[in-house]
Amino acid sequence: NVPAQSFYTVADDGLLSPWFGTVWCNPPYSAPTQWCRKWATHEAGCILIRADLSTGGPFVAWSAAHAAYVPPKRLQFTSGAGKATGAVNFSTIMLGRGEHVVQAMLNLAAKYGGATRVLGCAGGERVAAISHTRSGVAATMGVQTSAPRDSLQLPGALDRGMRFPDV
Repeated sequence: NVPAQSFYTVADDGLLSPWFGTVWCNPPYSAPTQWCRKWATHEAGCILIRADLSTGGPFVAWSAAHAAYVPPKRLQFTSGAGKATGAVNFSTIMLGRGEHVVQAMLNLAAKYGGATRVLGCAGGERVAAISHTRSGVAATMGVQTSAPRDSLQLPGALDRGMRFPDV
């Protein structure tokens, strides 16, 4: 369950509907190409896809991303009622666009482990890589940011609806 001001259902056809603001896109893993292409042209948001960039759509999304987050283990989703639905049987990667999304992805890695790599943002404000471990130890190389680390907030879309299984 991702809190959002608005959302599209299958009946709304999110591919044909206009996107606005910061988007959370979790396309069908079996057919992500059209979603990846649309996401790559949108100004800000996250897309969660299989960690397989060998096909056209995911490669387009990767090429447009400002940051990439790799979780420390396979994701386990929860239902809207908060019940575990099981872990996916493949690795995933989250790609982000927009400065505020990049900052949220850095917080995601700091809070849950895994690694966020900053690939570059509009205006060239961030060009270095940052990775975090579950213990909070960070390796930083020449990153410049105007916001203090403590002030960065994780949007609900990145902090709810998924968790990392212990196995």
